[in-house]
Amino acid sequence: MFKTKQEYVYELLYNAILSGEFKPGEHLVLEDLAERFGTSRTPLREAIRRLQTEGLVQFAPHRGAVVVDLSIEELIEIYHIRAVLDGLAARLAAESLSDEDLFELESILNRTDRELAPSNLARFEEFNRAFHEIIYQGANAPFLYEMITNLYTQSGRYRHLSVHSPGRIEDVLIEHRKIMSAIIDRDPEAAERYAREHHENTAKVLVKLLEKGVVEENTPQ
Repeated sequence: MFKTKQEYVYELLYNAILSGEFKPGEHLVLEDLAERFGTSRTPLREAIRRLQTEGLVQFAPHRGAVVVDLSIEELIEIYHIRAVLDGLAARLAAESLSDEDLFELESILNRTDRELAPSNLARFEEFNRAFHEIIYQGANAPFLYEMITNLYTQSGRYRHLSVHSPGRIEDVLIEHRKIMSAIIDRDPEAAERYAREHHENTAKVLVKLLEKGVVEENTPQ
């Protein structure tokens, strides 16, 4: 699939921030990035502006573009909102997903169990996004979809950090199966409850990690 230079550079920057290669508070120097990625400044500026709208980068006086710090207050707010919105999406999806969608939902979880290596976090993110995307799309609520996908992007660094907590990936898969089972059973109340619990559990894990100050030691180098 063809990608523009801006899209290509955006993905490189996005993944570098999520992986911790560019750490919170780090200054993004256009000259250095242009040399590193072999591109001009224009697509870099466009990519950084996009990252700013997604809450991953901010502009600081006399410093320019800076990777946004991780914040307990921010993550609590994001995940509380995500819990509510994802709960609503799961409730709606339980009432509207087709049999084909349900089959794909289960297929994604089965593939995750079979193919996921503990160290392959990029692959986990791919499966995780695919699972949630079916539910988001299946809710058939365009405004909800726009809000929920924006928050999904903004929570990317926190989500990436959470899976470094021992046993969290396994817990996520269990939580996903609970959501899926409720949707398959066409049980909107249970689907909403499990979806909300899923994000509340992630928030609890993240708060503990940030309170312990283990961001750097848990972030892959």
